[in-house]
Amino acid sequence: SNSGVSARSIRIFNKDNKIISFEPNKNLKNKLIKTKKKIANFKFFLYGALHKKKKCYLYIPFFKNHSLDACASISKKFVHNSVSRGILDRNIIKFIKIKKILCNFKPLDKLSLDPFFIKIDTEGTEHLVLKGLIKTIKKHKPVLMIEKNNMNFSFIKKILSKLNYNIYSFKNNNLKKYQLNKKEHLNLICISKQSRKLIKIYY
Repeated sequence: SNSGVSARSIRIFNKDNKIISFEPNKNLKNKLIKTKKKIANFKFFLYGALHKKKKCYLYIPFFKNHSLDACASISKKFVHNSVSRGILDRNIIKFIKIKKILCNFKPLDKLSLDPFFIKIDTEGTEHLVLKGLIKTIKKHKPVLMIEKNNMNFSFIKKILSKLNYNIYSFKNNNLKKYQLNKKEHLNLICISKQSRKLIKIYY
């Protein structure tokens, strides 16, 4: 969920479909409540998604007491990677402080969801979120939008291959079969080969 930015963005293009979000950082509860008041058919849960039920620390970077919660992750390594990608001035990094809070995580397969579209952007743990959604993905074959980074892409690719999914990048208003570029950091669009006929693909 983070603060609900993605949910509000989705509402620009789709006014009706149910949006369900998950956010382990309970400090964002009030922002999510505000989002819920602004958009219809929005529901959020205050726990994160992983491959198994567990409690673990979420590491949150701060710059001059301002929370950079969009870069938070369960691994300090992932946090440093995320922050470094978003900062042009390398001197600023030395002012970044990391705080941790204990959070709850669960596999989303337990919820018996019926999704058409799933967005996964969890700063390095996207492959673990996928592992906790295997049954749901096999049953409903949703379109997936997954943040790609070099630390976990090989795991993501392996999981999606077993699920019979194709991976695309979205460029110039077209979907193109994704060709690995280690320097690129982008959101990948992943579509089941079985449901591809329902979606217009441009080559």
